[in-house]
Amino acid sequence: MKIFSCDNCDHLIYFGNIRCNNCGYDLGYCYDTGKHCSFTVGEDGIWTAIGPTTLGRRYKQCKNYSQHGACNWMVPEEYPVERCVSCNLNWVIPDSTIGDNWQYWQKIEKAKRRLVFSIHHLKLPLKNKKEDKLNGLAFKLMEGPGLNGREHKPVMTGHDRGIITLNLAEANDAIRVKIRDEMKERYRTLLGHFRHEIGHYYWMLLVDNTHWLEPCRQLFGDDRQNYADSLRDYYEAKEEHQKIDAINFISPYASSHPWEDWAETWAHYMHIHDTLETANSWGLRFSVKSIRYSSAQKSNLNTDSPFDKMIDNWDWASCALNSVNRSMGLTDPYPFVISEPVKEKLRFVHNVIHENSVWEFNT
Repeated sequence: MKIFSCDNCDHLIYFGNIRCNNCGYDLGYCYDTGKHCSFTVGEDGIWTAIGPTTLGRRYKQCKNYSQHGACNWMVPEEYPVERCVSCNLNWVIPDSTIGDNWQYWQKIEKAKRRLVFSIHHLKLPLKNKKEDKLNGLAFKLMEGPGLNGREHKPVMTGHDRGIITLNLAEANDAIRVKIRDEMKERYRTLLGHFRHEIGHYYWMLLVDNTHWLEPCRQLFGDDRQNYADSLRDYYEAKEEHQKIDAINFISPYASSHPWEDWAETWAHYMHIHDTLETANSWGLRFSVKSIRYSSAQKSNLNTDSPFDKMIDNWDWASCALNSVNRSMGLTDPYPFVISEPVKEKLRFVHNVIHENSVWEFNT
């Protein structure tokens, strides 16, 4: 995640800001340029960018920005759509007039916009299911039981042929932590859910029926094994979760089925990529060779490829982040260890992503 500055006063602004805290200029993120822009607002409701590289570009607010305050993205004036790229992916949204649903929806949309930003930055194809019914992407953000004192059918977070369903209850911190503890998970966040489920989508889009499928099976296992049976066996062995081979899998859940191993690995690749990009934007540097390793180890470091450099940096950065959190009495932000087998799985994801970095803009 990059950091941005106000086009009017150069003051630091964050990805979620809607107004500069220093000069008061209105802000909005422009997906078409990848910039968080400052605007003057006309009486006709059209916003005009003032930045040196976007000067004079005209936009309208995403409808979820102007009417619901659940977004801060913009839509180019000439586009025949009312919602931004992220919000236009929604098929189902919760009734924001009921209980705390608006707050939950707002949290979910914040996480989803970070996901879409990362997809854009990685230059992955992003197709809307409204235009591409077979290979497009859509989200169902649905209220299940346990919220607002209302009865609902159970909602399972998951992916099905490009449709990602997210249980609105995941936006309730107390419920999410309770589920995390019951499932004996080390990490559970809204953004983590999105990154995991989008991994399933990109397996369908980039791996299935491609030249990557057989190499993927060699590394992650045969995806043709019965998925329902595999998950049933995994949950029936609940008490054994902590004993699962941590060398070959990034998390216990990754061991349940090759699809879940792929999705968990994909999610961790996005965790690593986005966090290191954020650190780089803040000017943080990790002198891996000079600090982390002994002289004997330095000569064996493989930093010939961008992927190896990324993993070497992450090895150091994740230890530093965990140590900082411990200094504050907080839990580790990255409570995982990347073994050599997991590293090779991450490398595979990296190679699939970079072969398919073609970026299609689809409203």
